[in-house]
Amino acid sequence: MAFTLLQILLPITFLFSGTKTDYERLMELMKEELGKFNAMAQLKEEEIRITEAISIAKTERFKVFQRRDRTTVRIGGYERTLKKRREHFRKLLSAYYKLTRSHFGRPFISKGSTQIPVSGAHSLKLVLRRESMEISTIQEDLTLLRKRREFLDKTLKSYDTIVSKLELRNSEISANIASLTFNINDISLKRQQFPRTLFDSYTWKIWGKISELRRKYGKKVLPFSQLRGIMERPVPGAYLLDRTGSKGVYISAKPSMSVRSPANGVVRFVGIVKGYEQVVVIEHRESYFSVIGRLEQILVKNGDTVVKGQIVARASSLGKSPYVPVYYELRKGTTYLNPKLWLR
Repeated sequence: MAFTLLQILLPITFLFSGTKTDYERLMELMKEELGKFNAMAQLKEEEIRITEAISIAKTERFKVFQRRDRTTVRIGGYERTLKKRREHFRKLLSAYYKLTRSHFGRPFISKGSTQIPVSGAHSLKLVLRRESMEISTIQEDLTLLRKRREFLDKTLKSYDTIVSKLELRNSEISANIASLTFNINDISLKRQQFPRTLFDSYTWKIWGKISELRRKYGKKVLPFSQLRGIMERPVPGAYLLDRTGSKGVYISAKPSMSVRSPANGVVRFVGIVKGYEQVVVIEHRESYFSVIGRLEQILVKNGDTVVKGQIVARASSLGKSPYVPVYYELRKGTTYLNPKLWLR
């Protein structure tokens, strides 16, 4: 008898031992929410530092750019001056040649007077020597300026590389923050289903940390139902008459027009569905799903976090008509909703 009772009680005890109480589920949600907020806080702080670094790098780059421009202007001035001095030197050299190698200097030499310089060639030679030295000096200065401009060009490229890498990291942080925000909102809505009567001193302490982080980094979570009538329309066209009997709507769009996400969410499916061509399925909060079809070029992949108004695909470009249809469908779980009541 005792053995039989033990056989009956053991499975029951096992079942109850594996069942979590409301308090335990609440604690799990609050700890998960706090962990997500701590991760968001770190990302936000890093985003602030990177944004400041980008601003400093752009300011320094602008200063280098100005110096490079001033150097370029000076190089242009030196090049023009060098060109003029070389032309002047060639004229003087031509005059010196005529005085010493042709009959133009003979009348002065034939007088036989030691008081008269021989055709002025000696003085002209001194002028040529001075001009040659000045031209050499200008050439040296020009060479130094060109080297300086090369150095400034390399510095500009370095700043461009730094800024591009920082901006890339910033975009990654923004995507991670968007993903965390989506998860936090989902967890918060689940947590709100539990009454405050389950809170104890430890729970209130965690709640205080969550509230502090939410005030600093988060936003008030609104139920998805409050987006009714204000969701972004995938394409800004008119509704078309639907003769297919589908559960969604067809919206007119220009060929290859950008198709946007109606709300924040995560891409759950990208592929071809019979009758709807290429399709993107986006999961929103509280088990709401957007199904966008009749697409040609999909710009997101499965698992990507998207925000409201983000371009996710391109409309079809086939056909001779100036307009093409884009299919949109909204579900709550497996229940079909009327998109016309939700899209603005």
